[in-house]
Amino acid sequence: MKLQYRVAIILLHTFLPFFSVHGDEINQFSGDVLAGKNDIAIVCVPVVSVMSRSSKTPTCADEIVVRSRFSGEMYTLPKEHRNPLCCTQLLKGDQVKILKQNDTWLLVRSLEQYVYVNGVKRYIDGWVPEYAIKRYLEKNITETVENKSNQGEFSQNNLHGINSTCNEQAARKKIISFMRHAIGNPYVWGGRSVGKHKVRGEVVGPDCSGLVGLAYKKAGIFIPRNAQSMRHEARAIECGADLQTGDLIFFAHPDNKNSITHVVAYSGNDSVIESKVPEGVIETACTKRFGMSMQDMVSGELYMKPARRLYFGTFFNT
Repeated sequence: MKLQYRVAIILLHTFLPFFSVHGDEINQFSGDVLAGKNDIAIVCVPVVSVMSRSSKTPTCADEIVVRSRFSGEMYTLPKEHRNPLCCTQLLKGDQVKILKQNDTWLLVRSLEQYVYVNGVKRYIDGWVPEYAIKRYLEKNITETVENKSNQGEFSQNNLHGINSTCNEQAARKKIISFMRHAIGNPYVWGGRSVGKHKVRGEVVGPDCSGLVGLAYKKAGIFIPRNAQSMRHEARAIECGADLQTGDLIFFAHPDNKNSITHVVAYSGNDSVIESKVPEGVIETACTKRFGMSMQDMVSGELYMKPARRLYFGTFFNT
């Protein structure tokens, strides 16, 4: 039984990245964080992509076509924005647990990024280059990373000093302020970063949930990594008229309300902000995005062409 289980896991980690529609989904996940302080480490580079295998070179077809959720037409992401092996990204200061080493690659578990699989919370596993990680056992590693993060490079991703005690309205404003600051960044497959186009060889830019998750983190709120899991955890809102700045809108296929493929944030003034294909991070009026004002919309109904079923949710109490 144990052998069968191991074979199944190997097959899952090998082939799943090639058959899932990334739209915003994480391919690698694992169980609860394990104990063992000696294996805890910290990311020491501005940004690093987390891969489903110990390689940055995909072996599947060169072109990955992503359906735009805006018009339904087919767009091809630039090669540098669409490595199918990329599960997510880690940023300087993120904590991880080292699970395994394979030559110059480390299999790590994010201690922050998680998804829900069949209703069970799972932390994300993936491979990163060894140079991107420093163990806590090394002298003054935390101080070293903090000092480097204050030097200005890639400052948008150095989210140290997050104010987790700010009030709700301040948090809502901070979320949208961060997202507006990211306007113009490209959509990147598995991306969870904003700022310069490239940093030390890593392509910078967020996917839809990467943008939302970073903005919430900036406000001191930690939410799941992908859109499907965000909806699972968010409190439902029935009417568009009740949405406030920073609340979320989830896109589902018309015939499957549980298939969440995209997430955008309500930015106030009847507009939304999102990271989408092919435009990247943009802010759009609801009348243009959905065909009507948010004030007239109801959760669970069909909107846009091609049709998408939209659901509203919030991580705030009011």
